[in-house]
Formats: sequence, structure tokens, C-alpha cells
Amino acid sequence: KPEKRKRKHLSGVAYKEMPNFVAALRRLEGSAERATEFLVYTLCRTTEVLAAKWSEIDMDEKTWTVPAERMKNHEEHVVPLTQPALDLLRALPRDDRDLVFLSSQPGKPLNQKAMLRVIRRMGFGETVHGLRGTFSTWAHETQNVDIAPLHVIEAALAHKIGSAISEAYRHTDLLAKRRKLMDAWAKYCTGPVVESGEVVPIRAAR
Repeated sequence: KPEKRKRKHLSGVAYKEMPNFVAALRRLEGSAERATEFLVYTLCRTTEVLAAKWSEIDMDEKTWTVPAERMKNHEEHVVPLTQPALDLLRALPRDDRDLVFLSSQPGKPLNQKAMLRVIRRMGFGETVHGLRGTFSTWAHETQNVDIAPLHVIEAALAHKIGSAISEAYRHTDLLAKRRKLMDAWAKYCTGPVVESGEVVPIRAAR
């Protein structure tokens, strides 16, 4: 009988501290800092964000289409862009290449650990991926089930939902519902900071 492995949760920022985290992040300048902020709003993975291209972004439709070859599940993922994400994109410097987040080496993406270094310097958490878990916890604990049912939360994180059979019968990417949930998330993250108490990052389960 196979042993059940104890699941280890990736460390991140406690969701109650996200307004503080985002406010502190917005005060910092740099391409890696903006990439980290963009990850917060889009809930995508590190590699997906760092390789983001302007040709994938539709500012009119307010979407970012991540191609299948960059997705963990090898399926194209359309991300609804919230207002803070759109404002961030409009303010970014651009060159004659397609990458959204510029590095010191023209035409090459930022280092894979660039965003990790940002959040560690800020004193929040130990992993970039943990920010996705922060969103999931926030959605489960604070949002009405009509706005944030499990399948919409999982779709926002580009996770597989249900069995292969149920996937085959689902002919929607839940874009409208994801947009509503992610708008609420962005509004929360950019809302009033917590004035009382010291900011305490959560740690990985041991």
C-alpha cells in the first residue's frame, strides 16, 4: 500500500497583508518589481509572466493570451486583465522587441529568480508561486460562493478542473466569471493598507 505523502504548502504572503505588500511593491522601481506586481494581478506562473509578449496582449479586449507551449497544462490560457494590470502595462518602457518586461540583456527575459529576489528583499514570504496560494486562500475565505465557486478559482489559476470527461464536456473558459473574481482580487490588493500591527509573512508548513 503506497504511503500518503504529506503535502507541503509553498510559502507566501498572508492574504490580509496583500494590500501592504502591493503598496510596498508599487513604491519600488524596476522591471522585476513590475513583473511581480503583474503576477499578483494575473495569477500566472513565473515563467509565463517573464516571457510575456506585447503581441499576446489585447488592450482593447483587456486580455492576455498565454500560448499553450508556455502553460504547464499545455493549453492556451486567456487571462482577463484588471484595471491595475492595464495601468501597469501602459506605464512600462518599451523597446523594438516584443518582451513586456525588459532585462539588461535586450531580447532576453529577466532571470528566473528576479521576482524571487524582489519579494525576499521586501521580507515577504519565500516563494513567488506562493502568491497564487494567497489568492486561493483569499477567495475561499472571503468571497461569496456565487462569485468564487471552486471551479472558477481553479480556472483563474489555470488548474485542471474535474475529470478528463468533465473537461471534454466543458465548452467554456469561464472568462466572464474569472474577470469578475479577478477584478475583486485586484481591488482588494490595491485597497487600503493595514495600519495596525506588524506585517508578518506566512511561512511554509514544515
